[in-house]
Amino acid sequence: MGAGNARAGRTVLVFLKLGTANAAAHLEPLARCGSVSRLHVVREAEVPVQRDEKVTWHAYGRGGLLVSLLRMLRTGARVLRSEPVDYVVAFNPVP
Repeated sequence: MGAGNARAGRTVLVFLKLGTANAAAHLEPLARCGSVSRLHVVREAEVPVQRDEKVTWHAYGRGGLLVSLLRMLRTGARVLRSEPVDYVVAFNPVP
């Protein structure tokens, strides 16, 4: 990649199906990472993190196992269609 193509940071799409404490613990290192400029987080509800200016939440709501999984995937697909994403990371998307 040439110097003219360098970007300020990467955009990461994160799928989270963790409890509040675990979700915050998994997001914090990504939010602190200097090479990450934007985090799109797909989770059933928001979790507070220190550097929340990087984080855009995409909540899909609660439901049964199958309904919740389908909502999560549909929400993530919407983000992928509407935002430029460099990396996709998933933490415990299914039990």
